[in-house]
Amino acid sequence: MLSASTKLPISPASGAAARRFVMERLDEWGYQQSYDDILIVAAELVSNAVRHGVAPVLLRLATQDGCLHLEVADGSSEEPVRHERPGVDGGFGLMLIERLCTRWGVEHVGNGKYVWCDCPLSRSAEAAPDAEPA
Repeated sequence: MLSASTKLPISPASGAAARRFVMERLDEWGYQQSYDDILIVAAELVSNAVRHGVAPVLLRLATQDGCLHLEVADGSSEEPVRHERPGVDGGFGLMLIERLCTRWGVEHVGNGKYVWCDCPLSRSAEAAPDAEPA
């Protein structure tokens, strides 16, 4: 299992920083696929934490069972709300997460929470450090 984490500020720039962090880690770990969906998911989770949460915001990544497990923690215990009818001011986030990820959830820790999701990954055999030769 590979893992990494980073703290992000409560800032409009944090979504872009999350995308950059995820892209750099996946490149570093040898993933060759297009992972635009994962970048959207990471930016959405972080943007929600920035908009509705409380500092600090922490983004954690881990590879497990062919998925990238993403967690975004913040200091608010308030659960995210899935809007049935998103509008001009937003509400599309959890709908995106549901469509792009295999599963997602919320875990409460102390005074805060983390929202997590699993996104499918594939890695080319030549890039996998522990892959068996063909």
